[in-house]
Amino acid sequence: MTYKYYAFISYKRGGADEKYASWLQRRLERYRIPAITGIQNLPKRLKVFRDKTDLGSHASLGEGLSRNLENSRFLIVVCSPRSAESPYVADEVRWFLENARGENILPFIIEGTPEPRNEREQQCYPSVLPHSILGVTLSDGTREEAFIKILARLLQVDYPDLYRRHLRATRRLVMQALAGTLAVLALMAVLALWAVSAERRATEQRLEAESLIRFLTFDMADEAFDYIPIRARLAISERIQGYYDRWGVRNREIDYSRAKYLMDRATTARMAGNEAKNRRIRMEALDVLERLHSAEPDNELYFELYDQVLRQVGALWVDDDPEKTKSHYRKSLEAARGFVGRNPGAGAARAQLADALSTLGARYVVEGELQAALPFLTESAKTWEELFLRFPQMNGEPYYIEKIAELSASFSHFFRLQGNMEAAAAWSEKALASYENLRGMDPDNLNTLFLYGGELDNATMLETGLGRLASADIHSREAIEVKRTLLARDTENVDSRFHLATSLAYGGVLRTDMGDDAGAKALLEEALEILTPLDYPRKGAYNAMLELVKTQLDTLKSKSNGRRNDGADAQK
Repeated sequence: MTYKYYAFISYKRGGADEKYASWLQRRLERYRIPAITGIQNLPKRLKVFRDKTDLGSHASLGEGLSRNLENSRFLIVVCSPRSAESPYVADEVRWFLENARGENILPFIIEGTPEPRNEREQQCYPSVLPHSILGVTLSDGTREEAFIKILARLLQVDYPDLYRRHLRATRRLVMQALAGTLAVLALMAVLALWAVSAERRATEQRLEAESLIRFLTFDMADEAFDYIPIRARLAISERIQGYYDRWGVRNREIDYSRAKYLMDRATTARMAGNEAKNRRIRMEALDVLERLHSAEPDNELYFELYDQVLRQVGALWVDDDPEKTKSHYRKSLEAARGFVGRNPGAGAARAQLADALSTLGARYVVEGELQAALPFLTESAKTWEELFLRFPQMNGEPYYIEKIAELSASFSHFFRLQGNMEAAAAWSEKALASYENLRGMDPDNLNTLFLYGGELDNATMLETGLGRLASADIHSREAIEVKRTLLARDTENVDSRFHLATSLAYGGVLRTDMGDDAGAKALLEEALEILTPLDYPRKGAYNAMLELVKTQLDTLKSKSNGRRNDGADAQK
C-alpha cells in the first residue's frame, strides 16, 4: 500500500507534549535521508502528519482523522503521564491495534515509564498500548540520539549505521565550510598580489582593484561570514589589512569601505577573545566615520553606517561605563532619526530607526530603568507595525524577523524585571517562534543559533521560576544542544564556550529543582570545567556565572552531606 504520510504523531495537546511533537515533526520533515547500501526505495524526505486542531468537542475520532491514520505508515506516540490520560491518544493507538498494525506503533517516551515500579514513577503508556511495544526514551541519551533512533525505527535500518552516517554528514558540512574558507584565502592571496602590482598602474586600475577587494570583503563575506572559522577569518582580515597598509590611497569611497571592513574585523577579534583588539579596531572605525560625517553631514550613505557603528561601539562600554554606552546609543538614535528624515519613504531607514529604538530601550531594561525603557520599546514596536503594514514583504525577510525576535526578547526582560513572569514568558515564546522561523530558513546560520540559544536560556529561567519544569526542561535541553553545535563549529570561539557554560549552569539549577541532583551535579561540573580556564572579556558576566555554578555545587554538596548524616543517625 502507498501511504500519504510516513508517520502520524499522536500527542496530548498543550505544554511539553505538544512542543516535543512539533519539534519531532520539524526534525523529521527537514532531515535529508542518506543513501544506505543494500536498502532500496528509501525516501529522501519524510512527510509527517500532526493534527493541530482542537478535538475537545469530539467524542471519538473524526472521519478526517481516521482517514489520516489510515494514510500513515507508522504511528509515533509521544508518551508522558499526560498523554497516558488522553482519550484521543488512546483512540489513535486503538485504531492502529484494531487494524492489525501494532508493529508500526513507535512510542517516544519524554517523561514517565511504561511500567511504574513504585509510587514515585509515573505511567506514560496509554492503557491500550501494550508494554511489549518498546519505545525510544529521551532520557537514555541526547535528544539528537533519540531522533536518530526514531528515524532508524521508521526506516527499519540499523541504528548504529544510521548514526555513523549522521555524524559523517555533520562533519561533511563543517568540511565544506572549511573548503570554502580555503578558497577565499587562495583568492585573497591572488588579489593581494594583483593589488600590489596595480599600485604601479593608472588610477582607474587602482579603483578597479579596490572594487574587487570591496566585493570580496563585504558582498561575498556577508553570505559566508557565519560559515568561516575564527582562525581563517583572522588570516583573511590580516591579508586585507596588509592591502590597506600598502595601498596608501585615501578617498571617500575607500574610507567608507574601510570602515565597514574594520567593523567585521573587530567582530572577528572579539569572537577570538581579543577584547583589546576589538575595542581598538572599533574605535578606529568610528574615527573614520566621524571624519566622513563631519565633512559631509548630509551624506546619507555615511549617515546609515554611522548609526550602526555608534551602536556597536556603545556596546564596548557595557561593563566599564554604562553611561558612555547609553550616550553612544542616544547618538545612534539621533543618527537614525536623521536618516529617516532624509529618506522618509524608505523602509530600510525606518527599520534602522526601529532597531536603534529597541537597542536603547533594551539598555535601559538591563539597567533596571523600566520607566525610561518603555517609551523606546513601545515606539520601536509601533514603528515595526507601521513598517510591515506598508511593506508586508519585509515580514518574511530574515533580517526583519531577527529584529522582531530581539524586540520580543527585550519586552520579555522588561516584564521579568517588573515581576510579571507570565507576560515575560509569553514574550519569550514569541521570540523563540521567530528564531525557529529563521532556523527553518537557514539551519546552519551561526548568528541565528547564537541568538536562539540565548533566548532558550531566558525561557529556561522563566519557566523554572513559574514552576513549569517540564517545559523548562525542553528549552534547557535544546539550549545545551544548540550551544554544543556552536562550539563544535568553531572550538576557538570564547563566546561559544562561555555561553555553553551558561546553558549548562541554568540546566543544573533546573534539575536541582526537579530533584535530579545527580543530573544537576553533572551539568554544573561540566560548566565549571569550561569556566575555570576561560579568559572571557566580559568579567562582570563571567564572575556572576562562576559564582552561580560554585554556589549551586556547594548547595548540592551540603544536601548530600545532610543525607549521609541523616542516614548515620538513623543507623544509630
